[in-house]
Amino acid sequence: MINILIFSPHPDDAEISIGGFILLHANEYKIKIINLSAGEHSSNGDKIERLKESKFVENRYKNISTKCLFFEDANIQHTVIDQQKRIIRIIREYTTGVILTSHYTDEHPDHLESYLLVKNAIYKAGLNIYPELGEQHTCKHLFFYSQNLYNGKGSMFIDISSVIEEKLNILSKYRSQLIQDNSRVKTYSNTRIFQKVLAKDKYCGSLINTDYAEEIISYKKITIKNIFDIVF
Repeated sequence: MINILIFSPHPDDAEISIGGFILLHANEYKIKIINLSAGEHSSNGDKIERLKESKFVENRYKNISTKCLFFEDANIQHTVIDQQKRIIRIIREYTTGVILTSHYTDEHPDHLESYLLVKNAIYKAGLNIYPELGEQHTCKHLFFYSQNLYNGKGSMFIDISSVIEEKLNILSKYRSQLIQDNSRVKTYSNTRIFQKVLAKDKYCGSLINTDYAEEIISYKKITIKNIFDIVF
């Protein structure tokens, strides 16, 4: 059984934004990371290298598994029916109640398309259509993550101070994208991403009076049963 289903436009996107969230929840829940593409058109690294890097978390943590759908990099499109159906099939297969995907505030076009694609697929997965893709299933909880700070309606913050070093270690395994050496083309990702991750997580931590935190954005209003369950 998969408790948490995470859709990532490319290998490393989910870990950059919510690597701490993943680590904390992997202690108790089974997590599946679905990479929509292999990121084969990036400035550094080919399909084989990037897929090998994406298997690190699966090989290291028993409750985390990964899968790649091999949508063409830089061509994720929420209007493409075949892509919609692939996502619908996965949602119905795993019948999880919690799904996370990228937020529209990310600048990369694939991230925006992933936001639209998964959101629309969740809706259609609950309809009485495409019976060949499995029994209809309605996901109760949809959340988003972003490499940029949103801090708006639906924002929540999770303390990741205890796993920040482990998160950075995971990111260091994505060498083709995030580590600069003489064999790589210099990019924003391999010269600035660690700085950005630490700055954002540190700032998010300051918002909740802790060292480091990550932002999770809820698609719907949050309902509580007990006011004392809220952490201030």
